[in-house]
Amino acid sequence: MRLDINAGLHIIGDRVLRTPFVGLNEENAMPHHDVIVVGAGPAGSTAAKLLADQKLSVLLLDKKTFPRDKICAGWLNAGALADFPYLRDGLGDIVESPFYGVTFFNGNMARRAEYFQEEPAGYLTLRTKLDTWLKDCAVNAGAKFVSGCTVTDVSHDRKGATVRCGEGEVHTAKVVIGADGVASRVARRTGLNLGWQNHQLVICVNEDIPCPPEAVRKHFGEKPRILMSLGYSMITGYAWAFPKRAHICVGIGGRVTSTKNIALIFSNFFEDLKRLEIIPPDLKWTDTPTAMDPAGAAANLTAEQAFAEGRVLLVGDAGGFSSGNTGEGIYPGMLSAKHAAHAVIEAIKSGDEMRAAAMYKLEVEKSLLGYVRTVGGTTLLMILNMMYSSPRLTEKVARSYLFGEPLKL
Repeated sequence: MRLDINAGLHIIGDRVLRTPFVGLNEENAMPHHDVIVVGAGPAGSTAAKLLADQKLSVLLLDKKTFPRDKICAGWLNAGALADFPYLRDGLGDIVESPFYGVTFFNGNMARRAEYFQEEPAGYLTLRTKLDTWLKDCAVNAGAKFVSGCTVTDVSHDRKGATVRCGEGEVHTAKVVIGADGVASRVARRTGLNLGWQNHQLVICVNEDIPCPPEAVRKHFGEKPRILMSLGYSMITGYAWAFPKRAHICVGIGGRVTSTKNIALIFSNFFEDLKRLEIIPPDLKWTDTPTAMDPAGAAANLTAEQAFAEGRVLLVGDAGGFSSGNTGEGIYPGMLSAKHAAHAVIEAIKSGDEMRAAAMYKLEVEKSLLGYVRTVGGTTLLMILNMMYSSPRLTEKVARSYLFGEPLKL
């Protein structure tokens, strides 16, 4: 993307977007902040904290008031503790339950395969707790947080970036990081991405259903595994049951073309879980909403999509950083934020903030796109079909799902 400042337009290839640059006038010619982060989910709050740790002036905006919930299975990858050591300080606050492996079922739940390890394979959380804790980490590091702020416009030119809010506020900065989710307004207002296409999206439905802790332990054990039904009801995706301390998270996620009646599929899966005595017989679900997720999209962008240009960088779901095979979004979203923060820090230190986008792209292409890229084909299907009779293949599939390790025969 190139920027035509005199015309005040975005020019992407042969398309001209009529969203004007607001620019900076003489009264606010110097940006008020080093960085504005829009969206205080795991990716946005991670970026804000890492930037504030380096004594940069950071403004963190979110349209919601915290604590707030989000449709999400709440799977925190064990690798996050190595990449973000400060998470260890909050495990008691953010973790509902560690899990120690995975139980795989096939699509009709007639076959199963088990993987178990003695140390935690990952952690399960509630987004109300996790997001608030991560936001507080950013604030404690020095970021300024403003909730209830609906961003209406974002623009950038060679002088700086401007963010306008519905309350009439105007904020300026050297760089803007968009962490505002799958329908990112930052992405749309700057022309980076006017919308995801169907082949880039999965649809998911899940609910954290309250359940007494003793009932959770009775059905899942003292060292619980998560449960996945791969290709349940022939969806291109999987269904899951995740045991948390006082909840059981039940959900379905799959490519939009294979989940046309996701509410019925969810209901059938719920009854299958009861039939197999995996969940308590008296557990009940309500009218569960759905959400979209750009799974693997960052590694499969169209010619009119980008996750960074000029002074704008997109992280998390805004940039398409969730796993194409598992839909996992928290950990890859935080990793994208780490790469973005590093690029911004180095660019600001050099005195050329416009370098941040290019540096971010290089880091992501080198270190993250392989993790989020969708892996499929006949080899994958063969491995998945064979693993139910092969503990060795079960371990390979499990470690691929849990840790992103390459899946090979």
